[in-house]
Amino acid sequence: MKYTAIILMACLLLCSGCASYNNNLRTVQRQSNLASFLFSGNQPQAPAQKAPLHLPAKVGIAFVPGDPASSNLPETTKKEVIEAVRSQLAKHTKYVAGAQAIPSSYLTSRGGVQNLEQVAQQFGVDVIVILGANQFQKHERNSLAALLDVTIIGQYLIPGNTVDTATVLEAAVYHAPSRALIFRTDGANQKKSHATQYGSSQTALNDANSSIIDASKKLVVSIGEALVGFEKFDAATAQEIQPLPASSTPNIPEQTNYWDKANKYRSSGGGSFDLLWLALTGAGLICAAHTHKQH
Repeated sequence: MKYTAIILMACLLLCSGCASYNNNLRTVQRQSNLASFLFSGNQPQAPAQKAPLHLPAKVGIAFVPGDPASSNLPETTKKEVIEAVRSQLAKHTKYVAGAQAIPSSYLTSRGGVQNLEQVAQQFGVDVIVILGANQFQKHERNSLAALLDVTIIGQYLIPGNTVDTATVLEAAVYHAPSRALIFRTDGANQKKSHATQYGSSQTALNDANSSIIDASKKLVVSIGEALVGFEKFDAATAQEIQPLPASSTPNIPEQTNYWDKANKYRSSGGGSFDLLWLALTGAGLICAAHTHKQH
């Protein structure tokens, strides 16, 4: 009877593990939405000049403000990305006469073309590289490891937390006189790490920053390759950005949850294998011990 009760307890742990699996999941999103910034704000009263793009051009680089509804990117990380883009642009003297960083304080939330026009005048640039970021992070606690959370071993020694990080950096290269985009490009990164319960938060922060930096490496290469677009840009026929009224601003789709399908599978029963393995192993050990005792 004693062993039967223990086996039943293992089965109960199995069931409770399946039911509470979603409690081991947490998501975080950090966002500086490029589209929301560009198509918001007010239209400047003066008409666009439609002046040609003179090469090499004076270029400014700025990060759009963070979305108030999400966690913000660290300013130090933004500056590091801006410096990487500036260094890349400085290599292409055929297209760029000079590139300078524009502090985030000069851009306002949803400032749009009116804000960009003010920045262009203040810094004496014709072209602004506007950067945006969208990062999605998923923290998931392994069900087996969660059972050991009551112990020091479980929280400090068992790397039962998985941290998945997906980052997309966007760049819109904007010609201020014609209020039009010359080109858009992006860079992306995904990574996965394992950590203890105690060290999970620090691992997530480290991965958040390193994923942005790794995505920026792809972004700067893409920008360098796309600079030939400067030669093809025709301000006379370029499509001027028209700010949309707040009431008609379309909803920007959220960053895709790359792990949603996998999580649904595991929360519906696919993730119970580890607990099933634990229950069966425990039952096997009990039976083996009982048999050994009888002999």
